[in-house]
Amino acid sequence: MLQISPADLTSPAVQEKLDAALLRTIHEGRRNTAMGRWKYVLSDEEAREVLAYIRSLSQ
Repeated sequence: MLQISPADLTSPAVQEKLDAALLRTIHEGRRNTAMGRWKYVLSDEEAREVLAYIRSLSQ
C-alpha cells in the first residue's frame, strides 16, 4: 500500500504544467513519492506517449 496518495493526473495542478515539466517528472520521478524514475526504462518516444495519455485524461 502506498504511504502517499498518487497524484490526480486530471487535476488543474497537473494539467496546467508545461509539457517540459511533466516530461522531466516522467524521466526523473519525484522524491518521497511513489513516482519513480523512468529515465532508463522509457525511450523519449515512450515518455511522450505517457505525456499524451496524461493530457488525454482532461478531455
